[in-house]
Amino acid sequence: MLKSYRKEANLAYGDFKDPHIFPEKLNEFLTKTIDFVAFSHRTLEELRDRMEAQLFSTGGYLLFIRYHDHSEFLLVVMLKEAAALSFDKNLELKDVERLDLDKLHFAARINFATWRAKSANAEKKHYISFLKGTSRLVVTEYFKNFLGIDDSSYVDQKENTRALKEAIRTYSKKNDWTPDREHNARSAVRDYGYKKVEASEPFDLNVVARIMEPENPDAFIEFAQSKDIKLQGGVNLSKNELMRFTRLAGKNDLMSIRIEQEALEGDRPKATWQNGILTIREVPKQLKKLLNEYNGE
Repeated sequence: MLKSYRKEANLAYGDFKDPHIFPEKLNEFLTKTIDFVAFSHRTLEELRDRMEAQLFSTGGYLLFIRYHDHSEFLLVVMLKEAAALSFDKNLELKDVERLDLDKLHFAARINFATWRAKSANAEKKHYISFLKGTSRLVVTEYFKNFLGIDDSSYVDQKENTRALKEAIRTYSKKNDWTPDREHNARSAVRDYGYKKVEASEPFDLNVVARIMEPENPDAFIEFAQSKDIKLQGGVNLSKNELMRFTRLAGKNDLMSIRIEQEALEGDRPKATWQNGILTIREVPKQLKKLLNEYNGE
């Protein structure tokens, strides 16, 4: 289950509302004011109330997992029942209901250390991550309300990664960078992002700023956090969006084309785009071979 959550691509980030019953009871549990049974009973009552107020909510089984993985976390999971087959004592197949552990209906993870640090104004990182996606819209809403996630703190993983790409593009344009310098910076940030994705860690805006402007990182941070860009650090990046940092791709019913931006740059580009026409000057050998075979050459 922990592995399933780490592999999720559709994550969003946020913080607790203040005041709200869930963080209040969670804090009481962590400070041993109440025990786990009292914490679970009170929070289950809150979840029940939220579900009763939400149309089409179907319920499920609520699971709390407290674990350590470089830091201390609480994973809150909503599990559903699924149809399955099993053998009875006579070894005959029968229909049964089982908990569906293969699919996370909804889950959220709270980083205790980051929560405590942010409460002390020592950190700016978001400490709650949760699943999102069109198939989870109904449950996401009542689960967000159950956990007390502040909508004003909401950060979308993919949108924030796109904001990082836009910050690099517009900053380099604003400062009249050469295409080579922009490409090198974009590639370095992408490679750093890949490392953080593989480690399931949020990216550090300070590190990105030092890649962009080693002599004056504050200049990039100020630009990236402006009202036009709204980039937030301390959030996990989207691997799919990172791939688009240096790659252009598109397809229709008959073709699928993928080009690294480096192929379009430099004094002797391998491909050019002009007046709505894409010209490939250096066709990949395998594709050239197939085209020759198609023409009977």
